[in-house]
Amino acid sequence: MANARSAILTYHSIDDSGSVISISAKELEHNLDSLANSSIPVVPLGAVGQRPGSVALTFDDGFRNFSTTAARVLERYGFPATIFLVSGFCGRDNQWPGQSSSVPVLPLMDWEEVRDVAARGYEIGAHTVHHPDLQKLPPGEAAREMAECKAEIEQRLDRAATLFAYPYGSAPLNVRPPFDLACGTRLSFVRPDDDPLNLPRIDAYYLRTGPAAGSIFSGKSGLYFAARGILRSLRQCLSQ
Repeated sequence: MANARSAILTYHSIDDSGSVISISAKELEHNLDSLANSSIPVVPLGAVGQRPGSVALTFDDGFRNFSTTAARVLERYGFPATIFLVSGFCGRDNQWPGQSSSVPVLPLMDWEEVRDVAARGYEIGAHTVHHPDLQKLPPGEAAREMAECKAEIEQRLDRAATLFAYPYGSAPLNVRPPFDLACGTRLSFVRPDDDPLNLPRIDAYYLRTGPAAGSIFSGKSGLYFAARGILRSLRQCLSQ
């Protein structure tokens, strides 16, 4: 049933480059304004699975433009959000091993900025230490990437880090993440029977020319996301 679905939106960088990981501040404001003018509740990530018909907002990688741009827009609407940090790159930029050359090089928040946005009420989740594809790592190394990221966030912020996002959406094989909830990149809505350690998300990239955020649960939107998901899966299969 449509009303049993909820959704997690994925953002990365808020900038004007037009890259696949970027949306502009104006586009973000349009998304949030659309949600605000709908009847859709925007909830913390941990609540989205128990609140059918709701939306949660997530920001991967911890770009500095979250603190300088996105947070200001979110606060205007009073919306919660979760930021997933690459702990080993805080205060640096997003040139981790394996980064695509099509992605712009952008600064990431340092720990002082992370503490500031956490104090403003934003939830801080883990995104590994070095942003690797966890499926390509030996189990012990994949486990360390997750555990050490979690430990550093907890040590620096003095609060539990219970939420996680898999880099590239790749869940490690034969390793249980040490978190209460984890997000992948499968393009779909969240349903009550989904694995809480591999929840699907909808990338905000698909809202650029697709449906408005406030109509995300309409039948037309469901067909659109299903078609985009099939096309993305086909491209991934062809590239392997």
